[in-house]
Amino acid sequence: MEINIVPSTQTAVGTHLILNFYEIQDKEFLRILVKGKDILYDFLRGFGFTIVNQTGHQFNGAGYSQTYILSDGHFTIHTFPEYKSCYIDFFCFSSKFDPEEFTLDLKKLFNTQFVTSTLITR
Repeated sequence: MEINIVPSTQTAVGTHLILNFYEIQDKEFLRILVKGKDILYDFLRGFGFTIVNQTGHQFNGAGYSQTYILSDGHFTIHTFPEYKSCYIDFFCFSSKFDPEEFTLDLKKLFNTQFVTSTLITR
């Protein structure tokens, strides 16, 4: 297998943010897709994102997965109410995106202080 290394002159096109939230007390938000998807839809719109499509799957009482296709990226969440946690994969190619503000606002939305994050410039 051949691996090609990207030249250092390659311009970054976006920000990829991986977030893990723990100790979320609102189990209904984590458990019920129809509740969570509307809250997240409003959250993303509040950040100025245009949602062009969305899809989700409700698991049998054990959480859900929801994806939003944005005009400038994507947002995916997987919830685990039994662990009071959720996991987010977010990619954005807007130069105005502030990952710190985004993460802090999600912490407020989920009402938790426990989050880990990985930021990748792509």
